[in-house]
Amino acid sequence: MITRTLTGIALVAAAGFLGSWFVVCGGTADAADKDDVGPKLHALVDQLTPEQQAALLLLLSDLTAKSGQAEAAAQDPLGIAKEGMAAFVEAAKKGDIDAMMANISSDFEHYQLGDKEGLRGFLQNAAAMGYLDELKISLEDTEAEKDGDLVILYPVEVEGAFGTAVFEFEAKQEGGKWVISGLDASGI
Repeated sequence: MITRTLTGIALVAAAGFLGSWFVVCGGTADAADKDDVGPKLHALVDQLTPEQQAALLLLLSDLTAKSGQAEAAAQDPLGIAKEGMAAFVEAAKKGDIDAMMANISSDFEHYQLGDKEGLRGFLQNAAAMGYLDELKISLEDTEAEKDGDLVILYPVEVEGAFGTAVFEFEAKQEGGKWVISGLDASGI
């Protein structure tokens, strides 16, 4: 009940504040640069009840935090692409091929494996031979480099029944998440 009330107060305060902001700015985006906007906005905030001011402050601080997080993620390709890799790594450690494939791009290409279905076949064969058992995968030393719309993640160290290999993964955004669109391995 309290959460619903605070949410309602925040929405009313935000709607009123934003509507007033538009009026203060003269209904144009360019008007936001006027020198008298600050005092007018201050006067508008003073007209809000203390509860509405608190709710507006919470709303604005949440929006600011989310904006900062999004900006930081956009500037940190390792951070955003590494999150996508983490899901693939966890699925690989469990030997869950379907979950691994959920983190592979529909445009996946590899010079030996072919497309996404070729990779699935390779992983199924590797699992049948025990090569996916007890995998150790480390992203600890992994670095990222942005290359256009892609992020290159290297080195990704993998240790298993086959020995040790170092992978380079190519990741891209697809359907709102980072997925693997290509790979290269050395040491296999």
